[in-house]
Amino acid sequence: MKTFRRVLWGLVFIALGVIFILKATNVITGDIFFKGWWTLLIIVPSIISLFDFTDKDGKFLNAFLIVLGVVMLLASQDVIAWEDMWKILAPSALVLIGLSILLSTIIGSSVKKKIDKANLANGKDGASYTAIFSGQEEKYPKGEFKGCSVSAVFGGIDLDLSNVTVSDVAIINASAVFGGVSICVPKGMKVQYTSNSLFGGVSNDANTESKKGAGTILINASCFCGGVDIVDELDKDLRRAAHKAAKEAKADKAAKKAKK
Repeated sequence: MKTFRRVLWGLVFIALGVIFILKATNVITGDIFFKGWWTLLIIVPSIISLFDFTDKDGKFLNAFLIVLGVVMLLASQDVIAWEDMWKILAPSALVLIGLSILLSTIIGSSVKKKIDKANLANGKDGASYTAIFSGQEEKYPKGEFKGCSVSAVFGGIDLDLSNVTVSDVAIINASAVFGGVSICVPKGMKVQYTSNSLFGGVSNDANTESKKGAGTILINASCFCGGVDIVDELDKDLRRAAHKAAKEAKADKAAKKAKK
């Protein structure tokens, strides 16, 4: 799906290039910068972001931004008055919130049932980690993982599960409020999640192809102005390599500047 989004962005830039060429050659004689053209900078990226199906919760924000952009475009075109803009946006936000709740309930109901069933079978959750106005890194050793709870409030938690095994089902209850939670799962581990999020969401970049006999990690996420990022060990290694390369490049640049 990321490829599809890149294709859409490619088409957008091609269209812009063609329009500017036609304008420069006087094929188009009208003003391409119409009243409210800048609202397209809000509308177009938000529409393309709707095609990111790994970020189910970000769709509420994207949908609201589309409505906001369209309303501002109509106001710029004098179709509606600027002072009436909030009379449309406020009820639109209520409708989108209601749709978000309904869709998350319907779509996430199967995963939620699995979580509730596993909670009853396993009893209390495992370890609990909390980061408030701070950062925290937790790396689990090799062995059976039963589950845990993580909460990040104005902070971040990096949970590394790359060495663990799951024989059946393990539950992670993750909460992010103005913060972020990163969960690194073993490659080939089946991951499912459900979430209740507002101005935030869950991003699942882990490999969806699970190994035969591998267990399942169920993630129950709650986000408010924050996010939960799910990656596998391969993706995490790539990120570390990129971070290391960027750090080395910065150091080399500083060294060259010092020599001058």
